[in-house]
Amino acid sequence: MKESDTGRTGTAGYLADRVKDALGTVDGLFINAVVTRPTPFGSTTEKEYDELFDINVKRTRRRGRDARRTCASGALP
Repeated sequence: MKESDTGRTGTAGYLADRVKDALGTVDGLFINAVVTRPTPFGSTTEKEYDELFDINVKRTRRRGRDARRTCASGALP
């Protein structure tokens, strides 16, 4: 298992290259990012929402896109 910090720019590409060098291709990929703020729903500011969306959705999507180059032929995209 290898892990990468979604908050650090460039880590996914570096991690994908290291995995490919060490293992060749991979058959499956699990990406998990969960960050939350303990505020009542109605009190969440736009800035907080944007920050959470960036970490939990956008960065996770980017990590998956970057890691696709390690996937074996026929693996789910």
